[in-house]
Amino acid sequence: MEVSYKCSLHRCPLGPLLLSMGRVEVKTFMPPLEHRTGLQVNWQESGEALFHEACWRKVVSGTSNSMHDVPLSNVEREMIKEAYNTAEYHNADEKVKVEAKRIADMLKSAKHAIAFTGAGISTSAGIGDFRGKSGKWTEMDRTKTYGASRTTNKKRFSYEELRPTYTHEALHKLIQLGLVKHIISQNCDGLHR
Repeated sequence: MEVSYKCSLHRCPLGPLLLSMGRVEVKTFMPPLEHRTGLQVNWQESGEALFHEACWRKVVSGTSNSMHDVPLSNVEREMIKEAYNTAEYHNADEKVKVEAKRIADMLKSAKHAIAFTGAGISTSAGIGDFRGKSGKWTEMDRTKTYGASRTTNKKRFSYEELRPTYTHEALHKLIQLGLVKHIISQNCDGLHR
């Protein structure tokens, strides 16, 4: 049985949120307690929230339209505007299958395919990114705007203890098979080798 979660929108009409569904994960600052009453989103103390894609679109549209069916306070509008910049979209399993087949067909027919990678493929290995929901620059911006008490500290890691992710291994295999000729990486972790 698949694990389900509760969407963070208080009046979510869609029911349980399954990980196989399209979902959006965000993080924002948390205002002082006196500004948290009447919030339409059930924000975790860390500022994180998890939504169905449709619920997230509804919340975001509420930041620009005061007549929308999700009435937002000015504080929560600001929280959502920041959260929008950290949104991590996870496609539904079916969409991933369709896109994987499309990309596989492109690779098979390509004469000289290359892969261009960045920080996103190393986050699941434990390396932080720059603009993700807990990214280095995101946290620095939060510290400047809301003070250190409103931010979270990232744990440190050792490069020697890091292991390649499935994405790194897949890229390595595609090189071995000759389907990808070269990898251009913005990362200095060397995990794709």
